[in-house]
Amino acid sequence: MLQTDQIGQSSITCRIKSWEIVYPPNCKSINAKNRHKEKILQENPEVLYADYAQHEGHWKKCNLIFFTNYINPWRDTLIENYPHVHGEGIVRGGRLKVCKDQSLDKDDPLLTISYYQKGKIKIQGNSENLDSFEEVFPLLKEKVNEKRTNNHQDNYEDDSPLETIAAMAISTPPTPHNSDRQLRENLANLELEFTEFKQVQARQLYQLKEDFKQLRTKNDNTTSEMKRTLEELKQENGALRAQISKIKEDMNTQEK
Repeated sequence: MLQTDQIGQSSITCRIKSWEIVYPPNCKSINAKNRHKEKILQENPEVLYADYAQHEGHWKKCNLIFFTNYINPWRDTLIENYPHVHGEGIVRGGRLKVCKDQSLDKDDPLLTISYYQKGKIKIQGNSENLDSFEEVFPLLKEKVNEKRTNNHQDNYEDDSPLETIAAMAISTPPTPHNSDRQLRENLANLELEFTEFKQVQARQLYQLKEDFKQLRTKNDNTTSEMKRTLEELKQENGALRAQISKIKEDMNTQEK
């Protein structure tokens, strides 16, 4: 859970909600959806969005995500806000694991916050902790803005996020131990990307099923309507045949 008392009091008391990214109808492939997501995030910096995945027939929030041009102030603010944080470098950025206590159990963190070279920050955790992060997100933004306007501003702006994070990733010489650690981090990234891929696939499959269900219902209704119309035509045809037969009988009677 976030420690809001470490942020300080603020006049903002309302609870901000994350936004769901809406994909256009022609955006169907994984790559197209990822490009659209990146475009939305970069056009709306420091606006909190949520990714959803299907769980037991319902859409469930699985992570929060936003874009920023100020990775370093955000990283420092997040570290200051949590009492027990384990930081580690990854290939394309860094990762903060928010732990329950000072034992720093990295295998069962409250939140996993990954930040990337291009300015993306992703927050993962259970629903309760994600909701808690949403609640303090406006306060975190205030702290970041304070850092940018204080006497630390020049230092942050002089540092390129790309160079700073890259330096973190290569600050130690390669050793067998570091190689093993790098391999584990690469595997963790692949697992994360595969999880995101499965989530998108699940949403697409669910949407396809819904579309098929609606189409089948529409076709069933159309078929029933056609059958009803055909039956009415048969009845009208029978009535016309009876009228024709009667007219013929009347004509034969008149001729006689």
